[in-house]
Amino acid sequence: MLEREIAIGVRGKDLEIENQDSLGLAVALIGIDPSRNGENLSDPYLWFVLENNTKVETEKIVGQQSLPGESKKIGENVIDTLTGAIAEITNSDFVIRNNLFVMPESYVKGAISIRGNPVDLMSVVYQGSLSISFQPVDEKEVTGYKWETLSELNAQIQKSPEKVRKFTRDVVVMELSARKIGRVAGEFIHNPIARVPLSALLPQSFSSIRQFYQERERRQDVRVFDRIFIRK
Repeated sequence: MLEREIAIGVRGKDLEIENQDSLGLAVALIGIDPSRNGENLSDPYLWFVLENNTKVETEKIVGQQSLPGESKKIGENVIDTLTGAIAEITNSDFVIRNNLFVMPESYVKGAISIRGNPVDLMSVVYQGSLSISFQPVDEKEVTGYKWETLSELNAQIQKSPEKVRKFTRDVVVMELSARKIGRVAGEFIHNPIARVPLSALLPQSFSSIRQFYQERERRQDVRVFDRIFIRK
């Protein structure tokens, strides 16, 4: 299998993905509807899920709204973790192979943290109608919720922060100052030659998202430590 920590060329600029000692990966799924001519690029729509379980060690509570995210399995690389997170978004192999893209600035190493453990962020673009409602592979884990802008979510956080998972609140804070997600949305519209289909990054053994999920669930999650996370 091709090691994904080497750079993947995209016409003059590379998407650099590194293996690192992270707890897992959060996914900002950006919705770009071609019929809307790139509107809302400064505040793009993102796909959110609802947590169906409480897990204290990863700071999630049943019923909370959240970005899709996935804990890293022992020994896997970033692309494997990303594919696992995609299973929290959709069970559609067609969507995964035809409608999802990444850009040169999609990957942010250690963007946020959970209990002091670094968590990476990957901004993935969904190109298609925003009337779609995604169904995850394992509906016992999460429920597909809705498209919402971060501004709308931030207004909700100001009223009831406990209704939004902590790492998702942290992504909002990051985005308000750094616009990591917004830049990916703009790059997708203005630099189409740099788009990389997600299908080009999938593990070589990938045949379907359901099969990948079932096999991956047999592996053990990395351990969560309580520690101080010092950003370099």
